[in-house]
Amino acid sequence: MRKLIALGVALCLTAQLCRGGADEDTRLTLERTIDKGVAILKNKAISDQDKLKAFDTLLSQNCHTELMAMLSLGRAGWTALDKKERDEFVKAFLGVITRSYYNKLSQVDVSHVAVDYLDNIKLSDTRRMIRTVMKNSGEGFKVDYKFALRDKSWAIYDIEVEGISLIASYRSQFDDFIKSSSASALLNELKNNNRRFEAEAVPQ
Repeated sequence: MRKLIALGVALCLTAQLCRGGADEDTRLTLERTIDKGVAILKNKAISDQDKLKAFDTLLSQNCHTELMAMLSLGRAGWTALDKKERDEFVKAFLGVITRSYYNKLSQVDVSHVAVDYLDNIKLSDTRRMIRTVMKNSGEGFKVDYKFALRDKSWAIYDIEVEGISLIASYRSQFDDFIKSSSASALLNELKNNNRRFEAEAVPQ
């Protein structure tokens, strides 16, 4: 449970990284995500439902949601969907990610967490990784952020906590589902889950 919480908290915390070029661009992307995420969490004037909507917008702006969805679904699953279904899958997957992050972040007092930034590594001309250690009450977790270029700007597409990849975790779940059903059925399952959550979140 603590590793899952760490995964969510990691999106909302930062420190200064070396500046210049892609290093600075990825740092600014992370800082922008952090600053806005913390502001949303601390805003007592808006409801949880509005905070979720704000997080949805935040992740859309700073995460490469299409790449995240494509990698989570896998090549076979992705190619099995048509263009309309792929767009719907990206949107549905974003809803899943938003709820996951918000639910974890809402359980944590971010003021007690610190992050040490270790390396900003070039993986390729279009991929980078920032290595960090996230500390909470003296216990540290290794957290790696992976970035990819999206329309000439850097966006987060995966997070690894203690070597456990967010994308790989969803890929495993989705692979099992598709093997017993289909990619289209998985899309419908995600959409239905999102609808149920939205219906339950509406005040009576």
